Amino acid sequence: MGVSFRFLLTPKWIAWTVVVVVAVVVMAYLSMWQLGRLSDRRATNAAIEQRATEPVVGVDDPSLQGLDIDDLRYRRLTATGTYLPDGEVLVANQTLGGAPGWWVVTPLRTTSGTVVLVNRGWVPFSTVTPDGSFEAFAPPADEVSVSGLVQSGQTRVVGLADDARALPRLDVDLLADRLAGQGSSDVARYWLQLEDQQPRNRGPNPLPSCCRPSMTARTSTTPASGPSSPASPPSCFWCWWCAPPSAAAMGLGRHGELARHGPPTWG
Repeated sequence: MGVSFRFLLTPKWIAWTVVVVVAVVVMAYLSMWQLGRLSDRRATNAAIEQRATEPVVGVDDPSLQGLDIDDLRYRRLTATGTYLPDGEVLVANQTLGGAPGWWVVTPLRTTSGTVVLVNRGWVPFSTVTPDGSFEAFAPPADEVSVSGLVQSGQTRVVGLADDARALPRLDVDLLADRLAGQGSSDVARYWLQLEDQQPRNRGPNPLPSCCRPSMTARTSTTPASGPSSPASPPSCFWCWWCAPPSAAAMGLGRHGELARHGPPTWG
């Protein structure tokens, strides 16, 4: 008498067979997704390395005319002008070393009249509210020279209200429209991730932030933070992705508040 496999047709075995098949399909899909992410990361890193070899020019340089954001992304540009603190906004849901916080984005009017949005860095979540004072990390009032990497605007979050002083995403088009309503018609449709600023900020905040895939860590010797910071972190933000400091190392509590022993010390 042969072995019967009729038990495979019982509901229990059929259910387990379906579960196994679904698990295999899901894992195959996830493996392809991971390979796709790896390919995208390699392509992005290649673009960053290629753009790093291009000359550093000002945001008003004629050579940039006609280039779209895909041609400009990761280019290092410079600008000289005056910050417009009345147009400053916070961008929510940004982390640094595992601590929650905000990006501080301030428009900069260049000497030619062009306005470019500058992401000046990160501040802990609990140290500022949108309806509070931004004086603790106010930009220099005098003319500054900045350099940074070009980044594209982030997608607007549907269904979330855009506050006058805080946004869920760094929406360049929205901010450009606001600035146009305030008399600034020539607004760049990208933003700069600040790497260096002269003169520097008066205090240690905002801290340099990160917003791009990892690459070999590089260290800058000209931090954007001011001389009052005991030992400022490197201003070149790509270091932060490769080796972000822990919240404890930054002197931050669990929810991003400054610890009792004072501001972070960098060594």
